[in-house]
Amino acid sequence: RTSRSWLERWEAIRDSVVSVWNYSVLDFEDTSITVKKIVMALVVFVFGILISRVFARFVFRRFFIRFGLHEGVQASVERIVYYLMVVLVILFTLKTVSIPLTIFTIFGGALAIGVGFGAQNLINNFLCGLILLAERPIGIGDTVEVEGEMGVVTDIGARATVIKLFSGKDMLIPNSKF
Repeated sequence: RTSRSWLERWEAIRDSVVSVWNYSVLDFEDTSITVKKIVMALVVFVFGILISRVFARFVFRRFFIRFGLHEGVQASVERIVYYLMVVLVILFTLKTVSIPLTIFTIFGGALAIGVGFGAQNLINNFLCGLILLAERPIGIGDTVEVEGEMGVVTDIGARATVIKLFSGKDMLIPNSKF
């Protein structure tokens, strides 16, 4: 009798876990977004981002070293390739768990307005960062003067550029300033 009640408890726990795992968070047209799909999407996304970072960092640096390209060019291409790979990882993740891209049209209008007003400065700095990485008007190792301070560019990121001031401090400058 005790083993039977234990077995019944185990089956009840298993059934509860299965029902949560298959719980439909959102239904859209013919597709149901379940907890299982969300967890799978997160796992695929995290591994995809890690693989993208490793690929962009190691493979491209080794490839470009053979051609003797400048470190700034390597960093620029590495970041651009990484951003493209992140977009591909997102699309692959959505496809893997059968989440249709049309589901985002519902939220797209509201998100566009919110992003447009709330993140103008962030988007401006990101786009300026892509321009800096592509056109390279400044590069890593260049000496620049910003806001009356002289320093050397140590990193050009998507949102901001890091400058090592001659006083020894690091200064984070939004890309739109360049």
